Amino acid sequence: MVTTIHTKKDTFQDNQTYSLEKDQLFQRLTIKMIINELKNNGIMISQNEVNDFNNTIDIFDEKYTTQLDQLGLKNEIFDDDALAIVIMKIIEHDFDRQSLPDLVYIAADINQLLHSEMDYATLLKKTKLILKRLNKMKKYRDVLDLQNELLSYGIDLEQFMTRVFQDIQSFDNVHLLKQIYEQLVELQHHYQLSLRYVEMRINILSTIALYDQDDLEKEVSDILLNYPDYSLTLYYQLLNSLTKIKQNTLKDQYLKAALQYSTKNEEQADLLDVIKEIFN
Repeated sequence: MVTTIHTKKDTFQDNQTYSLEKDQLFQRLTIKMIINELKNNGIMISQNEVNDFNNTIDIFDEKYTTQLDQLGLKNEIFDDDALAIVIMKIIEHDFDRQSLPDLVYIAADINQLLHSEMDYATLLKKTKLILKRLNKMKKYRDVLDLQNELLSYGIDLEQFMTRVFQDIQSFDNVHLLKQIYEQLVELQHHYQLSLRYVEMRINILSTIALYDQDDLEKEVSDILLNYPDYSLTLYYQLLNSLTKIKQNTLKDQYLKAALQYSTKNEEQADLLDVIKEIFN
C-alpha cells in the first residue's frame, strides 16, 4: 500500500509499522508540502517565521495548541508531529540549529556534549554558546525554573555545568573566561537557580583574577551584595589567586575584609580560621 497524509493510523497492525511508515512519509514530503497541509488544518506557519530565530517549536506549539490538538484527533498519519518535523526540516536546510534559543535543541546539544570527546577549550566555547542561548530564550518564553524544565528533557543542567567548570582553574584564555562569566551572571539574573551556581561563578572569577583584575572590585561587590553567605568562600579563592600572582595590594585588601567578617555558623568559622592560618 502507498501511505499518504490521510492514511488512518489504525490501518497499521502495530506501532512499529506505523512509526516506520510515518518516518518514511515525512522523508518524502517537502517543506512546502508539509506547510500547505498544516495550513489546510488552520496552522499558518511560514518558512520565514521559523527563520526568525525567535520562533521555534515551543513558540509555535503554544500558538497553535488548539489546532494541533484537532489535527492529532483526526487519527491520520499526518498528525501534530508535523509541526516539529517541518521546523526541523527548515532549520536543517537554512541554518545551524546550535544558535537557536529553544529548549528542545539546547537539551539535545547538551546531551551531545555529554557524550562527545573534545579538548577543554572547545567544550568551554560550546558551553558558552549554550549559556547564551538559554539567556536569549528568556526574552521569548517565560521560564523561571530552568532546572526542572531541562530535567523534563533528561538534562541535569547543574550537574552539566559543574562537570564543565570543575577544571576551569587550569584554563588561561581570559577572554573566553570573561565571556563565560558574563553569561553565567546573566543566567543567574534570568532564572531561579541553586546556590551551586554561585560557587561556579566564584570559581570562574578567581580564575580570571589570575590574569586580569580590571573589573574585579565590581564583581566582588555584586557577589557580596547578593550572596553575603558566600563572602568567605569568595575571599578564600581570591586570596589564593592573588597570592599566586603576588598581587599583594589587592591581597591585603581582601584579607582585611575577610578578617572583619562576622561568621554565622561553624562552617564559616572554620573557613575563617583557614584564611587566618594561610594568608594572615
